[in-house]
Amino acid sequence: MKKIFLALLLITNLSFGAKFKDIQKWYPITAFPTLKNKLQEGDIIIYKPIKENFTQSFGHVAIIGYDKKLIDFPNPKIGFREIPFDIIASGQFRELAVLRYKYMTSEFKEKLLKELYSTTNKKYFILSFPEISKNTTYCSLFIYSVYENIDKTQQEIFPLNYGFVLPKDFLDAGQNFYIVNFE
Repeated sequence: MKKIFLALLLITNLSFGAKFKDIQKWYPITAFPTLKNKLQEGDIIIYKPIKENFTQSFGHVAIIGYDKKLIDFPNPKIGFREIPFDIIASGQFRELAVLRYKYMTSEFKEKLLKELYSTTNKKYFILSFPEISKNTTYCSLFIYSVYENIDKTQQEIFPLNYGFVLPKDFLDAGQNFYIVNFE
């Protein structure tokens, strides 16, 4: 059983890393205070994985909320967090990419922000799943759920996912998102 788990973990890491190689432009986190004015509410921030740290080897996902603040669920101790980019940029060095929803309208954005801020009472729990977790979440599932909960069309925003939602899953939603190039 242990060998099967390790094999699955290795396969997941290999396929996950391959998706991140598709991103042409990563921006250093220190550049984001100057890029802040180009960010839009609802933009998804993808943190590049750090291979040396197992808990960060899958990357991280956050979203832009009101006043260009970063919103995420970083860990169980913190839970829901809303923080200015200036503070994030002074922390651990990471590289980031930005995904933007292609079909954003002012009505969709209003619903998205309302849904974002309605989740402040959820608890962080990594063993949460899209179809069964109502009061728990983690970084990727949080953003996946916010977008899926407000989309009332028949087409899904992200590929159907019944297991763990990982940061790489956002890269698989290319028909609905594009990678922002700030240059």
